[in-house]
Amino acid sequence: MIEIRDGNLDRVLQSLKREFFSDVKKSLARHSYAMSRTELRREKDKLARKRKKNFNRGLSQSKRVSERS
Repeated sequence: MIEIRDGNLDRVLQSLKREFFSDVKKSLARHSYAMSRTELRREKDKLARKRKKNFNRGLSQSKRVSERS
């Protein structure tokens, strides 16, 4: 419990404000980190789909080539 007297009211308010804003900054940082992790996963999935599509395209082309000969 914080004892509030006339002299230290400003100081108490400043420390409360500092605590509040540091908590807000921490939660925002955590949120942006989580968002970036999600975005990274999305990019990775997109690349994997592209790689799979190219691989399948290569397979179908090699089948066509083998059918011709």
